[in-house]
Amino acid sequence: MSYGPEDRALPLSRVIMRQPGPALAKADATEWHYGPQFDPARAQAQHTALARIVADSGAEVHWIPARDDGLADAMFVQDPSFVTRAGAVILNMGKPLRRAEPALHVAAYAALGVPVLGQLTGEATVESGDCVWIDPDTLAIGRGARSNQAGIDAVAALLAPQGQRVVGYDLPYWTGPDACLHLMSLISPIAPKMALIHAPLMPYALWADGGPRLHRSGVRRGRAVHRLRRRPHMPDAPRVARMTPRRAFTREGEEARRAALIAATLDLIAEGGPQAATVRAIALRAGVTQGLIRHYFASKEELTAAAHEALMTELTEASAARLDQMSDTHAGRLAKFVADAVSPPVTAPRAVSLWAASMHLVARDPHMRAVHEATYLAFRDRLERLIRDALAEAGRFTGDSRDLAIAANALLDGLWIEAGALPELFSPKQLKSIAIKVLSRLLQISLPEV
Repeated sequence: MSYGPEDRALPLSRVIMRQPGPALAKADATEWHYGPQFDPARAQAQHTALARIVADSGAEVHWIPARDDGLADAMFVQDPSFVTRAGAVILNMGKPLRRAEPALHVAAYAALGVPVLGQLTGEATVESGDCVWIDPDTLAIGRGARSNQAGIDAVAALLAPQGQRVVGYDLPYWTGPDACLHLMSLISPIAPKMALIHAPLMPYALWADGGPRLHRSGVRRGRAVHRLRRRPHMPDAPRVARMTPRRAFTREGEEARRAALIAATLDLIAEGGPQAATVRAIALRAGVTQGLIRHYFASKEELTAAAHEALMTELTEASAARLDQMSDTHAGRLAKFVADAVSPPVTAPRAVSLWAASMHLVARDPHMRAVHEATYLAFRDRLERLIRDALAEAGRFTGDSRDLAIAANALLDGLWIEAGALPELFSPKQLKSIAIKVLSRLLQISLPEV
């Protein structure tokens, strides 16, 4: 079994995250070298937005509890460990204030069932921000303020049994140890054959060695290098996490192109609200001309309504996708339907954000209202049929199955909204259990746990 790729340009599938939480809120900015712009509330808001982007990409997020443990930097989960195809390597932090963080990762990997190849101890230090995979069998580590030669040697010993080698490269002094200059401050893989670099501070030996990604000409062995231009006072380059593959332009059929325009509209609304989904932005995102949009949709309002219909239909169908494969009993079918309605991908934060962004349009746009009403009634009616069949199976015959369906739908909507808005507070198992238990009491029948 492969636990992690050595190519960080591949799409994320499973990640560890930790909210800034009380540890950052109580941090001394001077002690932690956060600088004059330190704003814990803003950091929390930005991290929440980042977590939603990660979850919306389809990646499974495993949360390390954000406790009041004094580990203000623990939200930077990149640094205390990394994962290879054979398992995890637990590192030893070069920053003394972060020495307790690796223990959090040991517990996280145990919960995820990921084996640990080994752990650095003593004076051997490496932070994963200094680690860049040049190819699947070659790991470059930047030797500097946070990662030393003893740590590089220790990592090399752990990876050798997998046939992987480690090469150390000296990082520049830059503005001193407090600058937190990592190797990944200077190079970030952004695609399988592409990297973003800041050449002026790159270790010359790494540049000269070339490898599959780097060469002074900008291309070697089919790999492109994009230089990052920035002002000299900028202390750090952006790090890049690959969420999904790049889209390439293709000539597609009518339905595929229409679907691409709808997908582009939903992406833009999710990122910046309805105001971000301009005709120009949609065309740019979909890789078409603005004129082509008018070929498929008479107006932007019609396209927005089509996007809302696609979203709501997708959510409704996701709950019923496996009805034919569900339990032979009506109670079992109802329980599974309800459980699916409060499980991913239905509860993805992106879906809730898109729904919320559309609600003000539903109130004032007749077309949007009609779309919303149709999708709501389709879900309610399907839920009503399942409830009626489950009640009849239990020997309860009632004429108020419509009212029960409306109440059950309200319960599911409430759980769905909270799970999408605050995903770190609820586990999928917990949401399923709540929905089934409450619905059982509402219907006064016993529904099986799923």
